[in-house]
Amino acid sequence: MSAPAVNFPLFPLLPAELRLLILEEAVSKFERPLYFYRANCWEKRRSGEYGGVIYDFNPRLVDDARFDIPLFSVNREARDVVLRWMERHGIKMCFNTTTQSFLFRRPFDPKSDIYFISLDDWPAFLVEPMERLPRPDHEAFAFRWMEPGFTQLALDWNMLAGAHRRSGFLDGLFGFNHPSLRKVFFVVNPEDMPKQENDGNLRDGCQLERVPDSPTFTWNNKRNRFDGGEGMYYSDGLLWDKVIIEASGGVDDDGWRWLPGHREIQLVRATKM
Repeated sequence: MSAPAVNFPLFPLLPAELRLLILEEAVSKFERPLYFYRANCWEKRRSGEYGGVIYDFNPRLVDDARFDIPLFSVNREARDVVLRWMERHGIKMCFNTTTQSFLFRRPFDPKSDIYFISLDDWPAFLVEPMERLPRPDHEAFAFRWMEPGFTQLALDWNMLAGAHRRSGFLDGLFGFNHPSLRKVFFVVNPEDMPKQENDGNLRDGCQLERVPDSPTFTWNNKRNRFDGGEGMYYSDGLLWDKVIIEASGGVDDDGWRWLPGHREIQLVRATKM
């Protein structure tokens, strides 16, 4: 439930420096913006260097994050604060003629933003690139992620249950399929996430907050496994560290040793921006 509106008639009488500090604190926090899986983000192009056809993942085709900034309409001083904040975060503004109001949106940046794959979208996410395999009309074929690729993915934490976990799906995510991937977030409240609107409009803005007192799993090259969660129970007598080891394909696979960079798994909760 939203907080009740509070009048503060003395606010204009405060020193300008204090008013600005209050306004900057009141503007939306933008820490872990979340973007949702969208099909058909692969584009075909001809490559003169290698010949044949190359399919690139185009992050510009991912739906923008959308959210409201009520502070923008308060007064000129507040609007200036919001405009500076928008510039820092790469946020764009447009006018919705249907609602006669301003709409704020931010494009997907694979270097810093998180791409969410729901349980229902998981099969399509896996097979879509493979559906671009060579066809008779192709002289040759090459396939790669558009650099730098995904650095952060969010998944429904139900992926850690049953058959999905036993498939060792994390091995493929962190391995050859997504060598640029650094973090995977498991969302513990996927049922609370905004749904796609029937008219095709964008979802409401959403961001992630870490679950308090939850374990963080960090890849250990020497032990060839994720460390963390020792002694903490997942459910039904299963320990967290055992769950993550199983989901990452066990401890005997050397496939990740050659991949540079830090890798991490966290539990998070989705909240509206």
